[in-house]
Amino acid sequence: IYEFGLLDVIGRSPANTPSKLRKVVRKTKKLPGYYKKYGIRNTYFNIRTMVVKRAHRSIESGPKVIFIAHQLDNTGAPHVFIDMVSAFKKKYPKTPIVFSTYNPANSDNIKKLNSIGIKPQIFAASDIEIDYGIGNVIVLNTVAYADNVRQSIYEGLESGRIKKLIWYIHEDEPRFIFKLPELSRIKSLLNQNRIEIFVLAKQTQENYVEALDTTKNIELESYSLAFPKDWYKVRKADDFSELRFILPGMMGDTRKGQLPLAYAFMEFKHRYYDKNPSLYRKFSLTYIGVGDDFPSRQLLRHTERGLGDFFKSYPPLPHQE
Repeated sequence: IYEFGLLDVIGRSPANTPSKLRKVVRKTKKLPGYYKKYGIRNTYFNIRTMVVKRAHRSIESGPKVIFIAHQLDNTGAPHVFIDMVSAFKKKYPKTPIVFSTYNPANSDNIKKLNSIGIKPQIFAASDIEIDYGIGNVIVLNTVAYADNVRQSIYEGLESGRIKKLIWYIHEDEPRFIFKLPELSRIKSLLNQNRIEIFVLAKQTQENYVEALDTTKNIELESYSLAFPKDWYKVRKADDFSELRFILPGMMGDTRKGQLPLAYAFMEFKHRYYDKNPSLYRKFSLTYIGVGDDFPSRQLLRHTERGLGDFFKSYPPLPHQE
């Protein structure tokens, strides 16, 4: 606990499911006996009372806001999400918050959540479904969740168990992510005001409006950045001896455009820079988050020949580095 921070680790417990199922089967087998002894009416009211009591226990603590991060590693999305939770907690200190996430989880991020009074629930596998409770609001920070996790949220929204989904999406091509039945399901929930989507760019908003065939509840995130005046400075051309381009982010499926960007730099170097370097400043391209997966190996092989010393790469790094 001292090293990693305070957290709850939640894994599968297959042994529990059969035992619960056996318990349900045993009770179901007893129903004919209850009918015969107490009558159908009394049996119905007895079952209804038990269900109401269980439901009441689920909601008696009041509604919560459940923030669900797809992971808690050193990539950008978890850090933005933690900042969002921190800001929410400051503005609405009395609103109960649950923070759930999936492995991998970074100890520094866990401690950062601990510092604002949150002990995250960390699920051992990415396809474990969460108990959303009744009447709660869900907040997501990406579309990168297991398919069954997304489907369980839709089911909760459709049944009314989940009050609303606030969905911050930074992926820009919905047709590459969602199949048609899922798009239709999301559209229906948008039109019912059960989902509200926030995207980061005008083009992304247009992509989602086109894919979902609705403009309802697809909002463009507004930014208000106020920098001190002394941060601004007009620089002359000869102030720069070298231009450094840095792209952070895990390679993954290269959705951040790592490969096309690298190829564009190779083309520029081959077609222009190498032929007349005196016309251009020296430049470098740095990627942070390069691993040993196939896209990373492909990138390193091509940049070694195409960019040489103009390219540098690093594995995933802690946020402060």
